[in-house]
Amino acid sequence: MKIVKKDYSLKRTIDIKEEKMTIVLSWLLEFRFSTPRILASLLEHNKNTSPFFSSLVKDGFIKQLINVHTNKERLFMLTKQGVDFLEVREIDVSNALTVSSRLERYSMILHDVGVQNFIASKKDNYLEIIWDKNIVGIDDRSRPDALLKLKNGYWIGLEYERWRKSLARIFTSYVNQAKQITQGKYGGVYFVFNTKIDHDHYVELFDYERWPLFSKDSSTGQLSNNGRFFEPNQVENLRQIFKFEVLACE
Repeated sequence: MKIVKKDYSLKRTIDIKEEKMTIVLSWLLEFRFSTPRILASLLEHNKNTSPFFSSLVKDGFIKQLINVHTNKERLFMLTKQGVDFLEVREIDVSNALTVSSRLERYSMILHDVGVQNFIASKKDNYLEIIWDKNIVGIDDRSRPDALLKLKNGYWIGLEYERWRKSLARIFTSYVNQAKQITQGKYGGVYFVFNTKIDHDHYVELFDYERWPLFSKDSSTGQLSNNGRFFEPNQVENLRQIFKFEVLACE
């Protein structure tokens, strides 16, 4: 998804509304759902945006989504009419999702909201975004939570760690990311956390001279140390292209 930048030269109300609709609907197309707060932040609007979202619901462009894991937090997703709006504007809608039943019990919804929070807060730094489920050419085990295209043209991966993982999963994630980078899939990776404690824990492990390697049992899915190691210092600039950041909470 290309980031839609606000055009401050627009004066006509109809043009401003169409731009706002494109920003909101494009985001919902990429991420499948979002919260009113995240969508409002994309619009960079200080005024109350509730009437605008209510009008989109009333006019049939978006609909409300209830997910069992969010304590009935208000969420929005696209409708067929919203998809049509984007398609008319020559936006690729091949990944569009409008069936709410596929998301009502989606267990990763709070994780994905965290991913969106980070990207929305840094949106001015990026030209394009590809959300996890829309990434091609990288297998599920190694795929980051999102790919972000910087203004210099480089792509970076994003990993949002909502909860602290086990040592085996952390080191496996580091190795998977390093392999994708050395294969030229993207040029670096951000690890984002909710707490400074988790941030510091991951940085401490990252600074190990060698990263232990783990093998996955095909029947149980358990990771076990195989006695081998990955040598991060042997990969040029690897230490410089892993970034760690705490997600700013409002």
